[in-house]
Amino acid sequence: MFVAAFLPIILSNEITFVDYPNHLARYFILQNLEHFEDLQRFYAEKDGFYPYWAMRLVVTSLASFFDIEVAGRIFVLLAVFIPLAGVFAIHRAIHGHI
Repeated sequence: MFVAAFLPIILSNEITFVDYPNHLARYFILQNLEHFEDLQRFYAEKDGFYPYWAMRLVVTSLASFFDIEVAGRIFVLLAVFIPLAGVFAIHRAIHGHI
């Protein structure tokens, strides 16, 4: 099941969520805001609680090791893996086996 869930994400050239490119652009801007004056003219980082906070934490943390697109793809893989793993964990806790 994990392979079937991961293959489209791994093999495709782009992830086709409607707002995914906007999220990647936002994290690219946040990552490079201090390095580019042109970005600073139009954008400012503002603290607060916003939707997609988990994505921001994971992608910006991974972006220090990987390209922003790879970090976003890893986040999507985690977003697919964690609920699927949870189903198996609950099944094992209830029935004692997988």
